[in-house]
Amino acid sequence: MRSFFVATLAAVLAVLVASSVRAVTLHPGDLVVTGQVGPSPPFAVLHVDPVTGVRTVISTLEDPDKFPTGIAIDANGDLIVIEAAALSPRGQTPPIDIDILRIDPATGAQSVVATFPAGTGAVPNTLGGIAIDASGDLIVTDVGRSTIYRVDPDTGATAPLVEGQFGGVTVDANGDLLVTNSPPRPRRICVGGSNAGNTCRYRFNCPDGRCPVPVQPDDQILRVDPVTGSTEILVSNAGNVALSGLAVDAYGDVFVLHESRAPILRIDLVTGAQEIASPGDTQLTGIAVVPGLEIEVDIKPGSNADLFVPRGRGLAAVAILGSDIFDVKDVDGATLAFGPDGAQPVFDLTNPWVFFFSRRDVNRDGTKDLISFYRPRETGIAFGDTQACLSAETRDGTPLMGCDSITTLPHCGHGFEAALVLPPLVWIGARKRRRRLE
Repeated sequence: MRSFFVATLAAVLAVLVASSVRAVTLHPGDLVVTGQVGPSPPFAVLHVDPVTGVRTVISTLEDPDKFPTGIAIDANGDLIVIEAAALSPRGQTPPIDIDILRIDPATGAQSVVATFPAGTGAVPNTLGGIAIDASGDLIVTDVGRSTIYRVDPDTGATAPLVEGQFGGVTVDANGDLLVTNSPPRPRRICVGGSNAGNTCRYRFNCPDGRCPVPVQPDDQILRVDPVTGSTEILVSNAGNVALSGLAVDAYGDVFVLHESRAPILRIDLVTGAQEIASPGDTQLTGIAVVPGLEIEVDIKPGSNADLFVPRGRGLAAVAILGSDIFDVKDVDGATLAFGPDGAQPVFDLTNPWVFFFSRRDVNRDGTKDLISFYRPRETGIAFGDTQACLSAETRDGTPLMGCDSITTLPHCGHGFEAALVLPPLVWIGARKRRRRLE
């Protein structure tokens, strides 16, 4: 019997551990990357904390013959991943088809959005970076054909946008494309002797020994107008850096990957300053930033305990904290949603007067905050949860999200007290009945 309970407990713990690895809540500003989990395949989709740089596996890509080359996030929060074929040996045809996958970040579940037969017709055959524009179309780079394509996610129809040796691609707040550009690398050319002008593979190919190493061009980050195709150099790194994937956050900073096992870099496009966002120890191939802004939320403002009764009959207060860089007046009151079930505020914040009186300085820092109230039963927060999140949008449509830690308590009269009180009451009642029968 004991071995049965031990085995059952081990199975439950295994399920909990497995689910904790794959169940990831994405917050605005978080990084999602594709790459190797360890020093060798398999490849996976990973969540990267932008503050600590810690990486967590969301979903492992199961096809051993393919590897991810780019990743984007759609309007529903799902991950869109290009899963390309590994380079096949010379002379082996046909190439393997390219899949575009949809991955649920909460469960790790995968489904195929579209399959592109490699090398047929006008369909891109060596897809690299991927992004999603405001209309929902996919923007992909075809490294082999040196072209950026617009792809209709429903029909698979493609249309070329601009030509160039581009790798990673993302879309900024203005709808322009930000791309990494890798100019062709010049070869060593013999400058003297009988082999002058030929490729200089070895020093002895040039009788006079002159086989200079040409200056390698800088890898660049460009802004590309998707309508006119005009380009503007934003960043030009010194040396052969070999930039690949890139993504842009809500503040306009760019996160960049390298083709080697280098760290993820954060680059300020205004000053050019660079810093390491996550140290590099494995090969990464694609990167995306969860859209929106992270906001500071305080559940039950003024209370240090943050006690929450999921089945309680009262109201739960939640405050969005303002700051010098975030004005709560920009919050769209119609978009507030609290908890897993997206509970709506009890008081209508679309009413200008309600919104006005809901703005107060709850933490006494000199800036006004926005307070709203919710019925706990409508939030979907369960007993045992340790965190609750509030989502919203600004008036211009920018997603907002913030979370706060909570301590959940059972609701009085719903079984918790009964487990303690009912047995003695049953015993007393049975004793009284026995006495009456005596």
